[in-house]
Formats: sequence, structure tokens, C-alpha cells
Amino acid sequence: MSAPWMIDCERLVRIYKTLDFEVQALQGLDLQVARGEMLALIGNSGSGKSTLLNLIGGLDRPTAGRLLVDGHDLLTLDDRARTLYKRRTVGFVWQNNARNLVPWLTAQENVEAPMLLEGVPRRERRERARALLETVGLAVRRRSRLAQLSGGEEQRVGIAIALANRPPLLLADEPTGSVDARTASLIYDLLRRLNREIGQTVVIVTHDRRVARLVERVVAIRDGRTSSELVLRQGYRERLEQLRAEGATLAHDPESTHEEWIVLDSAGRLQLPRDQLDALGLQGRGRLQSEVCDGRIVLTPESKEEKEGTDEKEDPAP
Repeated sequence: MSAPWMIDCERLVRIYKTLDFEVQALQGLDLQVARGEMLALIGNSGSGKSTLLNLIGGLDRPTAGRLLVDGHDLLTLDDRARTLYKRRTVGFVWQNNARNLVPWLTAQENVEAPMLLEGVPRRERRERARALLETVGLAVRRRSRLAQLSGGEEQRVGIAIALANRPPLLLADEPTGSVDARTASLIYDLLRRLNREIGQTVVIVTHDRRVARLVERVVAIRDGRTSSELVLRQGYRERLEQLRAEGATLAHDPESTHEEWIVLDSAGRLQLPRDQLDALGLQGRGRLQSEVCDGRIVLTPESKEEKEGTDEKEDPAP
């Protein structure tokens, strides 16, 4: 029986230590990704999104919490099981093509390489490599080496390599960071087609909030925790499918197509959007209304008088 979630994180922690200090990159992060879902993770540099991707991909080990991917417990895998997990469960698409591609091999030979490590027979390797290159629109370029391919073509070969061993999960780390806008649109369209046509689970890590227009759910990470989610509005769902079928460019503002939700984690914590905190003038602490009012929780900033009174108590006159 398959696990109910492709990815299930609960109170996930990752701490990096040196002799002088420690950095808590993830601070009790919660996240669930369904099978067959296409999800985007967004956040500023240092927010923890790349750390999370490395943990999900088995490239790094969690410090604490729970992390299940396709039924595999990433906290308990030994080295051998982790190696097999990386080869069979997850496929990686990197911003830097050099991490996936061998320059002296042809496109087809590059796609065959992961299957060679798995012991797939030669004829089967060739047939699947050709089918994957056709899927990414590069069947006519299968005999080309990297020097003969454009950056966008290299990235599409990288996607074919990531899918070579039929992994149930595809992880894409800034997959369009090194290509122009037109090529980026083609790559995202390819990822979306893989998700829609074969049910491939795809997680895209990006700093670009415009990617929200291409997926139904976007999770924002801030300070090592999930802070909010952008979910496609139900009323726009049919229109989005029509635009996709017509091959139209989706240039709509994510703010009008998606609705933002604040995420309450398993410990009861939430992160309010920075623009709302600034508008309220809420810093340091606020007052939480003791009773629920009409199904709402009311939070008000500390008044100037209250703050001045607190300061006097904390710093009494000599």
C-alpha cells in the first residue's frame, strides 16, 4: 500500500554547527505534498528552501523531526539505503547543468548513464533514452554533445536524465535560473506537462513568485518554517485549464489568480506577512484577545502607553 503522502514533514529541524556557532536552517517546518501534485517552494535567500530540498533529496540528514518521502524515513536510512533512495526515488534538475551532464557524452548517452548504474539492459536503456528525449522535444538532438546544445536544450536533457530511472518524485532547484524568459517558460511548460500527463510529482524551488501562475499551490518559507500558502482560486481553475489547452502564455498576476493562506504549524505557530505587520506597527509583542470573537482571533499591537509603562518597570529610576 502506498503512503498517503509523497512528502510528509513534521517539525523538521536542521542545525549546522561549527566550532564557533550554530545555524538553525529549519526551525520545526511542517509540509505535506500529495502524490501527483506540482508544488512550488518560494522564499528569499537564507529562508531554508534549499536546505529543505537537500533533505528531501537525501543529500543531507535532518537533525530532528519527521521526514517521510514515498514511505522512506529519511531520519533512519543507512548509507546504502540512502544511496538507493537517491537513485530510485528522486530525480534532480539543477540550475547548474554541470551537476547532471557529462560534456563528452551525447545527449542520449547522458540519459542512459543513470540506467547503466542500475543495470538496465542495453536495448532497454536505448529505447527509454530515446523516448525521454522525444518527450522533452530533443529527439533530433540525441547524438549531439553539450557544446552543440543551447542552455535550454541542456536543461531539457537534464530533465530527461532526472526521469531516467522512473523516480516517483522530481525535484527542481531553480531550474530556469540560468536561461532567458522564453526558455524558462518552455521548461516550466514541460514540467507542467509531465505532471499533468503522467502524474509526475514535481517540487520546484525558486525565488520567483511569478511561478505561482503555473502551479496550483505555492508554499512560502521564511526563517526556516512554512509561513503561508498561495492556492489557486477555484473560480480561475477552469480558465487556467483552457489557457493551457490553447497554449496561451499565462501572464496573469498571481495575486489575482491565487488566494494566500497563513499556515499554522503543528506547534500552533504562525508567521504573519511582513506588509501586514508593518501596517499594524506590530513589533516585539502584541495583545491577543482572550475570547474568540465571531470565529476570529484578534491581535492588536502594544500601545505607546503600555510600552512606556513596561519600559519604566524594566528600567526603574535610581
